[in-house]
Formats: sequence, C-alpha cells, structure tokens
Amino acid sequence: MTGSQFSDLLYYTDRVIYPYQPSKIFIYEGDNDIAAGDRPKRIMREAKKLRKMISKELGNTPVVFISPKPSVARWELKDTYEDLNARLKAYSDETENTEFADVWTPALDENDKVVDHIFLEDNLHMNAEGYKIWQKVLTPYVE
Repeated sequence: MTGSQFSDLLYYTDRVIYPYQPSKIFIYEGDNDIAAGDRPKRIMREAKKLRKMISKELGNTPVVFISPKPSVARWELKDTYEDLNARLKAYSDETENTEFADVWTPALDENDKVVDHIFLEDNLHMNAEGYKIWQKVLTPYVE
C-alpha cells in the first residue's frame, strides 16, 4: 500500500483545499505515484489538471509544487524522480502563479547520492534533520 497520490488529491480537492480559501497552496505529491509505478508523463497530466481546477475555483491563488524527495528506500527510481522533478519545474516556470520548490537537490551529498542520516529506520520517511532541509527550502515561499 502506498500513501497519498495525485489521484487522491484530485478526488478530495473540494474537501481539503477549496473550503479553506488558502492564500497559497503547497502540494507534495508524486513520490508515492512513482513508487506505485506511474510514469512522469501521467503524473504531470494529473498535476496540470489539479492546477487548472485550483485556478478555476480559487482564481489567482499561488501554488507551490514541492519536488518529490529522494530516499534511500526508493533510490533505484532516481532517474524517474529526476524526470518528474524536471517536468514539474518546467511546468511551474511557464505557468502563472505557480512555483517549484526543490527539496531533492539539498538532500544529496557532494557525490549526488541521497544523504542517509535524514531518514527514519524505514529509509523512506524523514526524521527531524530531513525536515530541517524542507524548512530551509520552503521558508522563502512562506514569507
């Protein structure tokens, strides 16, 4: 069983986003989609659909797509993650009121390998050190 995917967020958008009338929306999806075998092209179709739904319902509300993070447990899928992150960044760069927050790159060491001390024992979910990386990356998007 995997966790939340873009398809889940699409299904529940009217419950978990719209009622709150947010001033900015942060979206972290794609990690579990890749683990479930979805290809970046398909994931991007869902990301674009979600972005259009948000624009239709909430107008110019900014959206920040957070890159899927690297992990020791899913490192064999590295190329697929990098492909999706490149696509999310390109889409964000060309789409009004849409930004891309890269939490992938800061979680790599000088040899472009995932840093392993930022994970819990499952090597998938982050510990406090991992979330410090996210805090540093995301703070400028919040301020």
